[in-house]
Amino acid sequence: MKKHQRFVGNRKHAAVFVTLALAAGAVAFGCDGSDSPEEPTGGAGGTSTSGGTGNGAAGTGGSPSTQGSPCPEPTGAGTVHDTFLIEADETWTAEGSPHHVPSSIAIRGATVTVEACAVVVIGEDQTIEIGDSSGEPAALRATGEVDAGTLRPATFTSEHEGSYFGSLWVDVTGSIELENTIIVGGGSVNTGTMNGAIVAIGPLGLPANDSVHLVNVTLSDSAGIGVHLGDFTAFSAASDGLVIEGAGAVTPVGNEETLYPLAVTTAALSSIPRGDYVNNARDAVLVDAADRYPADVVLRERGVPYVSSGDFHLEPDDANALDFTIEAGVTVAFPADSRLALGSASGPVHVVAQGTAAKPIVFTSAKDTKAAGDWVGVDWGGAPAGGNVFDFVRIEYAGAPSQISSFGCGPGANDAALILTGWRPDAAFIENSSFVESAGGGIVSGWDSDQAGPDLTSNNVFEGLAACSVTQPKVSGACPGGDATPDCY
Repeated sequence: MKKHQRFVGNRKHAAVFVTLALAAGAVAFGCDGSDSPEEPTGGAGGTSTSGGTGNGAAGTGGSPSTQGSPCPEPTGAGTVHDTFLIEADETWTAEGSPHHVPSSIAIRGATVTVEACAVVVIGEDQTIEIGDSSGEPAALRATGEVDAGTLRPATFTSEHEGSYFGSLWVDVTGSIELENTIIVGGGSVNTGTMNGAIVAIGPLGLPANDSVHLVNVTLSDSAGIGVHLGDFTAFSAASDGLVIEGAGAVTPVGNEETLYPLAVTTAALSSIPRGDYVNNARDAVLVDAADRYPADVVLRERGVPYVSSGDFHLEPDDANALDFTIEAGVTVAFPADSRLALGSASGPVHVVAQGTAAKPIVFTSAKDTKAAGDWVGVDWGGAPAGGNVFDFVRIEYAGAPSQISSFGCGPGANDAALILTGWRPDAAFIENSSFVESAGGGIVSGWDSDQAGPDLTSNNVFEGLAACSVTQPKVSGACPGGDATPDCY
């Protein structure tokens, strides 16, 4: 089992049966197959299809009716699962509930299926680990159901008020498939380096392991992170209707990463499902973007901002451009002295950042009190000459020292909200965008060409800048005004 760092924390959560009643109307989203964010419909989706990959039928809307058969409250002692290794398939039934897991267990080379209305009670700080770093596949499957509009969930909860279980931990060979399921009181901050009610790790390389399948799942009152996906792991394509609320209930001093409903690596960004990620200690998606990522990424608008842990660096392994797509309404916040680093002269990144007037795309500072120079800005080091979209984008509070110099014809230090180096766009593709409160300039036109332009000033807003709004590029190695003073449009 994994060894974990220790923190101290405590909280109370309502008895699981109260939580079932309260959460029943919040679990479901209408799953219509589209990817547009929608509000919860109130009705739950259908049951799992073969292999656990189906979305299920759309909910009917409104509160669950009383016409269906609700889950009966378990009576009696239930079933105790106190064997460390589960190596043969098991089904945990509603009749056998509550299923007590007093100490950590590991599922290896087997599948544990949790029925609708079954309740699993996990001991304080204890973990159910699915799979291993190698070996045969293992799975944890829990499929609740909807009976005439009444939710009959599978449920995982901690053993008593004031305690938290550790994690449903998915290792490299494991998978977790939950539908119409409720999880209450996980994510103990006593369990370590990867904290979360659901934790998954994948292989150390692409392709990402889409081992986390969550459809109409409500995860509430997690001590720390709700769902934490590490390494190269991701949500399944069919995941939908994930509700995370009350995450970060325990706040270890100096460990603010435990406050978020979701914490993911770059590999999981494109897969984040539609859902509801508010009413947590910090309503945002924490992105561990520490390593250069060499594949396509889509940043989807999921109702909360993204917060990068540091430099967010996308760059392909070869000369074939990767695609970086950002949906309207997305906000990405960056910590001090970090940057969004896109491509290089040998590894281009094609960007489609299509905001709208009502829903601009925003790149900003992660500080609570923001100021010019909080972060570096967008450092775009290579892209195809055509096909990029940068429309209704706002870059604010950037301009910290970039450690880039001598590109273009502006100041010698290329400190700006947007720095283009090593490539020349074939048109003025930056439109309806704002560059505000920069400790440097707005845009660095950092290319050298035998052609003048393009001029990126038109139809954009530049306010509160300490240097050029837009620098002029070099033409055949020379600046229009010579080297005496910076040349700005």
